[in-house]
Amino acid sequence: MVEIFNDRGDVVMSIESLSREGGNIVIEGRLMGAWKSKMYFPAEQFTGMLRLLANFSVISFILLLPFTLIKEKLKRRKSKS
Repeated sequence: MVEIFNDRGDVVMSIESLSREGGNIVIEGRLMGAWKSKMYFPAEQFTGMLRLLANFSVISFILLLPFTLIKEKLKRRKSKS
């Protein structure tokens, strides 16, 4: 499961599964922890999503992600000891 949080740390969406139905990506999950939801992401919207992802801050986040994950893992390990 993947959880998406707001600025206060509350879960606003939990994604439980992704699948394909015809020309759509189907996202199943829960909104605000309560409402089971099935959302459809049509193929023609995919290029719009790519345009949203094609900015410096998102690209740098993706490229630096391995280092960020290692840093967080070391930080957790250090706090346990």
